[in-house]
Amino acid sequence: RIINHNKFKVAAATTMSKHSSDIEKDLPYHSGPIDIIYGVESPVKLSDVARNISSAKKRRRPIEHLGFLGCRFCDDTRKVFRLLGHKLRRIRDVHDLAIHGVPNVGNEELALLAPFLNGNSTLRSLDLTGTTFDAQAIEGVDRFFRRNSSLERLVLGENQCVG
Repeated sequence: RIINHNKFKVAAATTMSKHSSDIEKDLPYHSGPIDIIYGVESPVKLSDVARNISSAKKRRRPIEHLGFLGCRFCDDTRKVFRLLGHKLRRIRDVHDLAIHGVPNVGNEELALLAPFLNGNSTLRSLDLTGTTFDAQAIEGVDRFFRRNSSLERLVLGENQCVG
C-alpha cells in the first residue's frame, strides 16, 4: 500500500537491467488507494516522483496520502512542483498532501501547484508546514479554497510570512 521512495530505489537498483515497465511490475499492486511518502533518507529524484504518480494514474487508484516530509530534491525544486501541478491535476482523487519541512518552498512553488489545487475538490488535508510563502501566494490558489468543500485540515505552521 505504501510506495516508499527509498524502497523503490533499492528495487530499481537491483533490477537495473530491466525496462521501466518491468520495474513498475515490482511495485506493490492492490485495489485500494495508494500512499506515496518521501522522507529525509536520501534526495528525491524528479523521475521517481513522476514514475510513482504515473503508476497511480495508470492503475486508476486514488492517492490517499502524498507526503514530502523534510526531503530534499536532486532536481530544482521548481521543476518538481511544476511536475506535481501538472501530473496531480490528472488524478481524480488525492486526499492528503503534506509538504512538511521541505527547503526552498515559497511563492513560486505554491503557484506551480495551482493547476492541481485549483482543480481539486477531494483534498481533505493540506499541510504546508515550514514553507515560506506569503499572502500573495495564497491569492493564486484562492479558487481551491472556494471550491474545495472537502478540506478539513489546513496546516501552515512554521511559516514566518503567514499568521
